Amino acid sequence: MSVVFGIDGGLARGFTEETGTGDGHVHDDKCGHDDKHKHDHQTEVEVLSVELKSSESKKAATVDANKLLAFLRNTSREEVYRIKAVLTVSAKAAWEMLKNSDEDMKVSKPPTFAGEGPDTRYILNWAFGRWTFTRVGDAVKEHDSSKEAILRMTMILARYESTKWKRRLEAGGLLELEGEDVKGELIVTKVN
Repeated sequence: MSVVFGIDGGLARGFTEETGTGDGHVHDDKCGHDDKHKHDHQTEVEVLSVELKSSESKKAATVDANKLLAFLRNTSREEVYRIKAVLTVSAKAAWEMLKNSDEDMKVSKPPTFAGEGPDTRYILNWAFGRWTFTRVGDAVKEHDSSKEAILRMTMILARYESTKWKRRLEAGGLLELEGEDVKGELIVTKVN
């Protein structure tokens, strides 16, 4: 059984191009939908793929948790419907700063004492202004496309919002690497 996390056109393309069907159901004029129903559901939302890498491959880099949390708190739920991401945070940030939107629901901390230890990978699930962080187990093997990415994110936006959000992200300050002397490379791509 395979699990597809978020929406990544490159990874999911093979699932849709083989037969053009999903679950044995062909979407054509005879699929049983109302004729006035538009069949191209991808036009209802826009998708951005965001990747944050370290410019300096020698240094271990992590996401700036303070900036990430500010980004999550300030993102408009009328413009952005979902955010899915896999990211690396320092053990210290995981212990001290990383919080879910519902602070009563605790974030799973790395198995180290008070933030001393290796960096930790988390899955971020943001929907309509609420979010959770789930720690990725040490034994979990990620897809090769995520190997060098400190942050790999998919944003699902309302129609006509992707250009504005692409510019905002590329302007800087929203998603950054932790540390003053660490330079990152942010790549924002429109998927549709």
